[in-house]
Amino acid sequence: GATDLETLIAILMIRDPAALDLAGIRDALQQALGRGIKKDEAEEALDRLVKLRSILVSDGPASYRFTVPAMLPQVGRELATDEDLKTAAERYIQESNHADPSSV
Repeated sequence: GATDLETLIAILMIRDPAALDLAGIRDALQQALGRGIKKDEAEEALDRLVKLRSILVSDGPASYRFTVPAMLPQVGRELATDEDLKTAAERYIQESNHADPSSV
């Protein structure tokens, strides 16, 4: 299945029209998490969403869109609630804290 970061990115992209490129996605992550994430980490998650999950298509350097835009209204209603965003953010923070004991 998708990683917590991949899930969080997908939710943010559904909810935030500005989160369609790397900079916008990192800004949305900063807001959702209360802290930034490394550019490489965001790029790796986006790359997995494009290549492994086939959820996103890359429209050029650091520009992304969903592969099936017609699904967005239904997916958005089902996956992008405030509670889902909060849960995904908390799971990612917990996962990243376990991966890197120096992070607080």
